Amino acid sequence: MIWDISFERECVELKRLAPAGYHIGLHIKDTTPLHRLLDYPASWVAHYTAQAYALRDPVVA
Repeated sequence: MIWDISFERECVELKRLAPAGYHIGLHIKDTTPLHRLLDYPASWVAHYTAQAYALRDPVVA
């Protein structure tokens, strides 16, 4: 499928642009994305969640 190849290419480019990781939400409704693409290390995601950083994260706001 052409879309799959293009999507994979875009993910490679995102990784080049954001080597520390990225989080993308698509089709956001009522603060919940229908689709998510998360590329942060699992240890950082666990730390971010445990510290409830989303409550103070200006990007989330």
